[in-house]
Amino acid sequence: MKQIQMKNEKGELIGLVLEPENGDNISSDNIKKIIPHIKNESFTKNMNNIQICDGLISFNNQINESDMKEIINFCVDNLSEKIIVEQNMGWGPNIRHRPLYFGLNKEKNSIKLKFTELGDFNSIDVAINEL
Repeated sequence: MKQIQMKNEKGELIGLVLEPENGDNISSDNIKKIIPHIKNESFTKNMNNIQICDGLISFNNQINESDMKEIINFCVDNLSEKIIVEQNMGWGPNIRHRPLYFGLNKEKNSIKLKFTELGDFNSIDVAINEL
């Protein structure tokens, strides 16, 4: 992913506060491209019986909350951590943003997938290719 810089209307560098859980829902077509990266030996059986729609992976079988959290933690550790957009502040260390979000939906039966595009060149397509 490419570095970004944010400036205010005066042209001064400013820091961006990213809340990835407020990003855009990832399309079902792009979720289908992410699924092979999520499958893991310890939870393959749960990943074989899913339904995909924009922003969600729903599990058709009975899956408990701890198994859902295990899948989410795997996604955060192995996918979100690969998709980092650095923000150059002009001085000091760069801010490292993680625009790819995985979380438990409020019904606790699906995983939410969201993405925040940072710059025209850091699209979801670029992110998926980085995986």
